[in-house]
Amino acid sequence: MRRGLVSLAALLLLLSGCRGQTTTVGVGPVPKGKVRLTWYGAAMFLARDSDMSVLVNPYGPHVGYIVPRVSARIVLVSNDGYDARDARLTKKGPRVIDGIGEAYVGDFAVLGVPSRQGTSGSAAREPNAIYYWEMGGVSLAHMGDFGQAKLSSQQAGLLRGVDILMMPVGGRTVADARTAGRIARQIGPKIVIPMDYRTPAVVANLAPVEAFSSRFATIRRVGDTIEVGPADLPAETEVWVMKYKQETE
Repeated sequence: MRRGLVSLAALLLLLSGCRGQTTTVGVGPVPKGKVRLTWYGAAMFLARDSDMSVLVNPYGPHVGYIVPRVSARIVLVSNDGYDARDARLTKKGPRVIDGIGEAYVGDFAVLGVPSRQGTSGSAAREPNAIYYWEMGGVSLAHMGDFGQAKLSSQQAGLLRGVDILMMPVGGRTVADARTAGRIARQIGPKIVIPMDYRTPAVVANLAPVEAFSSRFATIRRVGDTIEVGPADLPAETEVWVMKYKQETE
């Protein structure tokens, strides 16, 4: 009987090391061959690997979240609704990228893909940059305030098969849950991380994340920070619902 219990314990230990455990992350240097991704609420993410740090769409206090202190070498800004000056950076002088096309910081490349923020009214005329880059052996795409009803052929061609997709899902001036679900399926990422939805901190009247996540078969609820490398990517698209990192004043 004891031998059977030991075998069972060994099996459980082995299973605990499977892909799902990568969603629990400690502090310290980012391991080689992985990207560490932290969500601060709204559309603000900090992506880091062992060589580079990229902050996307820092917000000001008007959004509802406490503006966090972060360190980043690159700041990506999707549209005029964001301002790199809103970021409380612990180190000054990051490279700010806020346009379309390829940009380089040393050997690090970022591609800005043109898109629009909405499908009707003034929002349909407002430009928005989708950013695509690679870190830690995986590819990432951040959709910014994407609000189009469908992808253009150029957008689909550039984004299809990305490993990690950060997608707005809350509606209003960005894609609603139904549109976001359809576009995420068209892109076919390994992991889609919803953003820009209702949370206890948010000021805007947005839809809850469940309106989007319920459209997918596999949903993981993870922490405010994840670490992912090529070996951690699922075979089929999964929705990873992150907690937002709560800051104190």
